[in-house]
Amino acid sequence: MYFCAIVVSAGTVIFPTGIEVESAADMAMQLTPILGRYAGILFSLGLWAAGFSSGLYQISLACRLMNESIGKELDFKAPRSRAVMIVASLVPIGIILLFSEVPISIIITAQSLNGLALPLVAGLVLILCNKKEFLGAAVNNTRQNIVYGGILIFVTLLAVRVFLDLFGVI
Repeated sequence: MYFCAIVVSAGTVIFPTGIEVESAADMAMQLTPILGRYAGILFSLGLWAAGFSSGLYQISLACRLMNESIGKELDFKAPRSRAVMIVASLVPIGIILLFSEVPISIIITAQSLNGLALPLVAGLVLILCNKKEFLGAAVNNTRQNIVYGGILIFVTLLAVRVFLDLFGVI
């Protein structure tokens, strides 16, 4: 999420100038009028914080999901949990090293794919929020369904735009 805010903010300033962004340094350059000579350092710290916070969440989530899927209790100190955490932390590093490219393009691609998956996830949540056998009396009421339906339409339109942009239609 933080990375999206960084990309949108930098893109808003960079787009009108016609500059091609090929690295984080190109994005940080746009912050120089505000942050002076510390723009690169602060931008790098922001990217690191976004990646670090997302990475920690992803590692703990992978461990939790693995334990739930095999019917074991959540124990972060168990050997199986530690193995999953090690794999979940090393695989992204391996992918970056394997492609030997600037990770910016990989991150932007991953964010685009997340944007395409969002309507599917939002639709499934809407379906589950209306299942009486799961939620009983806590199912959505009409007002909640209208609001959530509007959100679902909005994220679907955004996903269609991302999809069309990925394939060069727009």
